[in-house]
Amino acid sequence: MDLVIALLITTSTTAIIIVAVAWWLRPNSGISIDAPASNLPSIVVAGAVLCSFVLLYATKDRMGWATLLPVSSAIILSNWTAFALAVASGAAFRLPNRPFWRRGLAASLMAGLAMATLFQPVLQPVLRPVSGSNQWDSRQVCIQSHTNTCSAAAAATLLKSVGIEVTEAAMVDDCLTDARGTPSLGLWRGLSLATRSTPFRPEVLHTDVESLLRKGPWPSALVVGLPRYGADPIYVHRYGWDPGFRHSIVLFGRNEDGLLDIGDPSIGRETWSDEDLRVLWRGEGVTLVRR
Repeated sequence: MDLVIALLITTSTTAIIIVAVAWWLRPNSGISIDAPASNLPSIVVAGAVLCSFVLLYATKDRMGWATLLPVSSAIILSNWTAFALAVASGAAFRLPNRPFWRRGLAASLMAGLAMATLFQPVLQPVLRPVSGSNQWDSRQVCIQSHTNTCSAAAAATLLKSVGIEVTEAAMVDDCLTDARGTPSLGLWRGLSLATRSTPFRPEVLHTDVESLLRKGPWPSALVVGLPRYGADPIYVHRYGWDPGFRHSIVLFGRNEDGLLDIGDPSIGRETWSDEDLRVLWRGEGVTLVRR
């Protein structure tokens, strides 16, 4: 239901933006028919399309959105790429010196792209489904049942660490996991839904790696992996990490030997050095705090 409400809000907003921009750029009836057409609609289309690319690659599915929009449907409400495309759609309908059918086609294409970006998180699990299970190792780590269900399994492990029992299968559904993985804000959604009616709530990590190593917060679910370029060869050749591949783990804290106590959904409980986390943490994570 949270996604339905969010989609109603965002699709309505998108439609309003399209109509408002088209009305704003309507031809001025008081101008002579011989006057040159305004280039403003063309400028607005170009600017809005450029803005949509920037929003898509710089802000889409960033965990930081959950700080500004701390609701389970943040994955939908934070998709401002659709709003930029809505501006482009309204402006495309007012492009000068073009027949109605071409303006209508351009506006429809932009509007269709806007709707596609809004519905993408909901449609991907339907088009590329993946199923979860409920496998746990002897040390309370949920083992992922599929190559790309690590985030769902990590979410189940994090929840269990505070006494909330859920299955990987339930987290696959709530985190909007598909055969290609879990979006960052999907992980946020899964934790938000699972902690309703509990003393806990998810909170996005706002810390650097040194502070995380020194004082936590622990336990936390972290997004880890090697950068696509410039990766340390030892992690590629000795430990089998693929550059550019993102993985989710749970950092429980430190063990009695001072090493990092890690719950890795792919293999279970293990230990990392501080340097391992410095190399592998991608800067995103979420923990559970008391309300």
